[in-house]
Amino acid sequence: MEASQVSLCMIVKNEEELIGPLLKRVRPLVGEIIVVDTGSSDATAVQARKHADLVLYYPLTSDFSAARNYSITMSNLPWTLVLDADEMPSDTLLSWLATTKPAQGVGGYLIRRENMLDGELLSEDRGYEWHVRLFKKPYLYGGVLHEHPDIPTKEIRNAPGDALLLHHKSSQRQEKQNILYAGFVNDHSVRLNLGCGGRTIRGWVNVDAREVPGVDLIHDLREPLPFRDQSVDEIWSDQVLEHFSYHAVSKIIGDWMRVLKIGGKITISTPDLDEMIKGYLDRRLDYLRFIQLMYGGQANDFDYHTHTVNPSWITGQLRYYGCDTVKFLPTIWWNLAAQGTKVRHV
Repeated sequence: MEASQVSLCMIVKNEEELIGPLLKRVRPLVGEIIVVDTGSSDATAVQARKHADLVLYYPLTSDFSAARNYSITMSNLPWTLVLDADEMPSDTLLSWLATTKPAQGVGGYLIRRENMLDGELLSEDRGYEWHVRLFKKPYLYGGVLHEHPDIPTKEIRNAPGDALLLHHKSSQRQEKQNILYAGFVNDHSVRLNLGCGGRTIRGWVNVDAREVPGVDLIHDLREPLPFRDQSVDEIWSDQVLEHFSYHAVSKIIGDWMRVLKIGGKITISTPDLDEMIKGYLDRRLDYLRFIQLMYGGQANDFDYHTHTVNPSWITGQLRYYGCDTVKFLPTIWWNLAAQGTKVRHV
């Protein structure tokens, strides 16, 4: 693609060490570079001005998409390339960017990203993922934290699989990003989707121990959530508690309730021990399905169950931690979905 057709649009914060080398590498392939600084306290803006056509300031207020879209609307060229400061295009990706000629009706391209932490490729389901990073105007971003371009699926094509975007970082940097996300949500109305796996919810903060597509905050739920007391508006947890030990589950629920505001709502969906046993005894569940529900599908290291609850137990936990009343939402018969509103802080 001709450089005169492409704008590199970035949002950054405190990236003085990474921004310069990245912009220098990409500069020959793009017609302009727009960098939006969202509040750096280091020399990020100084380094960016050495290579960028325009360096702007945009304070993060309610969502990341707003900052992304600000950078795009300030550009003058028909195609937008989006990169983060900790991503580096491979030689193959640079070559593809320079030579690709979009066909009629193509609105954007998915680019394959390679994820490495401390020099090691993440596990098979996390090591590689696809993101739309090259797309046509007037498409813009949607979403709050895990933002993404709103492009019709029929207009999206894949870049070559070997044209990689290298996302290589250290554990120290990952912790820094976790703190950034936590600080952002602590200052805004926020809803947490805890233990989401690949079941992300647009507009929510999607939290999981694994770096899978759509996850905003990587965090082990056995550890305290990195949010202030009574700072979260709503919590959703679907098929999560059964993965933790009997000893850990009550402590985990207590920590969730700690961060939930008075008046905040919590919903927990998990297999129902009582209904599973009934279903097995009356043959609604055959042996294999019963075992899978009780002990997990065991397809990987995260797919094991070590605990099961019933309605009375979960009701007792939610009441103990501040919900005076608990109701159960409609769900599949072998499952329960308990919902409570926090009315007091324990």
